[in-house]
Amino acid sequence: MVTNPVTADLARYLRRLHRFPILEAEEEARLARRWREHSDREAAHKLLTSHLRVAVTVARSHRGYGLPIPELVSDAWRRLANASTTTSTTQ
Repeated sequence: MVTNPVTADLARYLRRLHRFPILEAEEEARLARRWREHSDREAAHKLLTSHLRVAVTVARSHRGYGLPIPELVSDAWRRLANASTTTSTTQ
């Protein structure tokens, strides 16, 4: 059986996502405040990594539009990172 390297890489990436915890709402709000008020990069990192699974879920929901899933996942990650600099802590 021949394995597509892109598919194998994506599968490996998706397995690794489970090491990042999904945050409780209170923890998420606390980290968002730290990021906004103190430019705390560790807080931003925790926020972003905790939402990677959500980004993948959104990307997968757009599979039928003709783009490869790795490209959709990459775009979802970029949008998530961009959103971290433009949204308020109350949203």
